[in-house]
Amino acid sequence: MLKIGTVTLESITADVARVEGLQQKIIYLQNELMNIRIQRDEATIGLWNKVTRTRSGIKGIYGDDSTEYKQTGGTRKSERKKPRHRPRPVSVENEDENP
Repeated sequence: MLKIGTVTLESITADVARVEGLQQKIIYLQNELMNIRIQRDEATIGLWNKVTRTRSGIKGIYGDDSTEYKQTGGTRKSERKKPRHRPRPVSVENEDENP
């Protein structure tokens, strides 16, 4: 029988078996967690689709500048930022013509 101090072959074998059991439990729980995350993602997509349809309905009934539209999470048309006009870049051809 192998024995070094208080360490025996049986204690090492028992520890290895315990570690393997814990590793199997971790793998099982990771798979369970992955399945729950998939369910959560599917539920989130379904919820988002309902919110989008509801917001579109509110927009169609009350308009996109209404307080009802804002209450559903939309940004009222009057509160949106105005688009900025960017100056056109000066082309190389125009620079050559104007010294």
